[in-house]
Amino acid sequence: MLLSRTHFLLVLLFASFGLSLQASSIDRFPDLVASPDTTTCPDDFLIDLGEDIRIIYGEEVGIYFSSNRPMDGDEQWMWSDPTHLSCLSCPTPTYSPTESTSLTLSIIDGDGCIASDELFVEVILKDDIFVPNAFSPNNDGVNDLLVVYTGSSIAQITRLRILNSNRDVVFEQYNFRGNANNIGWDGRYKGELQNPSVFAYVLEVELVDGSLQQLTGTIALVR
Repeated sequence: MLLSRTHFLLVLLFASFGLSLQASSIDRFPDLVASPDTTTCPDDFLIDLGEDIRIIYGEEVGIYFSSNRPMDGDEQWMWSDPTHLSCLSCPTPTYSPTESTSLTLSIIDGDGCIASDELFVEVILKDDIFVPNAFSPNNDGVNDLLVVYTGSSIAQITRLRILNSNRDVVFEQYNFRGNANNIGWDGRYKGELQNPSVFAYVLEVELVDGSLQQLTGTIALVR
């Protein structure tokens, strides 16, 4: 089809307007044009947190890592459990988890390259309970009360029973914490101080993980 001179001029005008609008849009919105990624990350960027670790509840352990590339100081550190770490950007922080967990460290270097490794830390609940084998309730201010001592893995003592030789329950206490010098048996039963003898105890405790354990033994009342 032949175009008239007027139609030809209109086509040129709209074409030039479209090109101008496209160029202007690129200038005003440069983020719409993706920049080429020139970052090169070598495949051999590695870190190693070492062998798995086993600790007792309440303990701290030092975390160490090695790398096949030197750290320049411009790295970003990302830990999977920052709450229980002493430092988030130290090469050797201390770690004190409250339960068994996998700790992951990812390091991003100044070029944006990432290396990661995982370390499993097993937390063991130690049955750290101590019941004295004798006490002397004679009001001399020394060892007058039978006190149960517990460590950090024990949440509470759920029940303590003291029984005499006839299997009578002479003392019973529920839901208390260990190491309390004002909680325990004072050697009395029905208000009467008992004669020197050997008594049995049944101790039920709750660990910090929610599990329950029962311990039994004997205690001597002396004067």
